[in-house]
Amino acid sequence: MTEKLKLVDRENSNIALNRQAELLQISRSSLYYQPEVSERDLAIMNLIDAIYTEDPTYGKRTIAHIIRRDHKIPVGKQHVRTLMIKMGLKGLSQNSIKTIALAMVLCYNNHINRH
Repeated sequence: MTEKLKLVDRENSNIALNRQAELLQISRSSLYYQPEVSERDLAIMNLIDAIYTEDPTYGKRTIAHIIRRDHKIPVGKQHVRTLMIKMGLKGLSQNSIKTIALAMVLCYNNHINRH
């Protein structure tokens, strides 16, 4: 659906928006829909950002727990997950961090051995 919405040319005066919607087989209302983010969600997203910046290994469960414990905001792990997806965040597992660190060491050693 979002791929089709990207194809709509709002500046084109030759083809009306309703005709473009018809050609793309999407509803006209989807051309005007703008999702709203509540003040509560914005506050939670700011907290998620601060917590994630501090430690990117934290996942949805830990972040939800910290928000509930430290900020007294009732929030579930699924809602935190939804907001993290909107923000483009993903918790890094300890194993992936170790893998990244190992890859960096190997690249560094390979670079040193070449010169």
